[in-house]
Amino acid sequence: MRITDEEKSNIKTAYEVLTPTDFVEKNKWLFDESFPRFPNEKDEEEGNDPYDNMRALDKIRKGAVKEWLDNLSLENILDIRNSIKEPYEYGRTLGVFYAYDGLTEQVLALISNKEENKFVNGYIRGYEGAVGEQELIKLYESMYSSMSEGDASTFLLYMWPSQDLFAFLDTLPEGIQNQYWTNYHGGTYGPYGENTTYVLNKMRSVGRSLDALNGSWHYCKELPTEILQNILVECLNCSLDVNERIDMLALGNYMEELHKRTDADKEMLFKLEWMLVPLMQHQTSKSIVSLIYEKMVEEPQLFVELLTYLYRPEHGTELDNDPEESEEESVVKKNNALRVFYILREWDKIPGVDKEGNIDLDYLKE
Repeated sequence: MRITDEEKSNIKTAYEVLTPTDFVEKNKWLFDESFPRFPNEKDEEEGNDPYDNMRALDKIRKGAVKEWLDNLSLENILDIRNSIKEPYEYGRTLGVFYAYDGLTEQVLALISNKEENKFVNGYIRGYEGAVGEQELIKLYESMYSSMSEGDASTFLLYMWPSQDLFAFLDTLPEGIQNQYWTNYHGGTYGPYGENTTYVLNKMRSVGRSLDALNGSWHYCKELPTEILQNILVECLNCSLDVNERIDMLALGNYMEELHKRTDADKEMLFKLEWMLVPLMQHQTSKSIVSLIYEKMVEEPQLFVELLTYLYRPEHGTELDNDPEESEEESVVKKNNALRVFYILREWDKIPGVDKEGNIDLDYLKE
């Protein structure tokens, strides 16, 4: 329902009365939300361009910052970041005015301070948007000799990830590259291509195979079998110090796709299934252990072996209280028992049954 002209007039009058007279306080609210919405006078039938609000917001923010730059000292300009709720957005708008005398130097002096990361990140993104990637790389090169490896990698992390940036990164010292990929959170982006495998392999090189898996499940059908296998194997030994926890959707897609590949290493896949069995309690699909189920049917001796992991002998408790058994060995036994429990809980076949449902008694007696 559209408001009347009289109502609009009343709203504008109230706005003018309530608007602060101080030109800083008047516009700080522009940086208290990432994307504050403005009233739109268009009829619903006319349709609204979703970018109209963003363009209007960008224009008003630039106007506000320009007014501050024209009337405040550099120190006061920078102090504003401490009194708004979205320092990234303030930094991004401020970055457009990179040519303001001393501004860039003052902002980049904060790059080592983790509490300033949103503000500095926004400034670098705004700067890059104004001058382009190559010009920002030139700025980086002019400052490189005065930066630590940590600051140098942080500067690059705050840029938009791109193929050209990665090519430049490959020319830098190994220490900077390792810090960049250890802290990279840009994910894999765009259509599948060489850039996808490049990013995944770089993350793997610094022990972030689990993050690589979590961020690439949507490329499963395109990824080479070797990469699917290797990432899954590497995930088994990943440290959570540099990785997020496993995404079950990503794991399920990886395993499902690997089972479809005719060139997959079946022995490796079987070992992967066995190691990942504990995750079945969070996974409704049996596909994660389909090879184990298949082998239990084809090889009844495997079924018998698994039973020995789950059940203890009725008489023979001395085997269960071996004084020479280490704590690690005890943990392995318990974990294997849990694995078999999860496997049998979902299994609905009979060992030794062929594809037609017939039981070969002679084979079972062997």
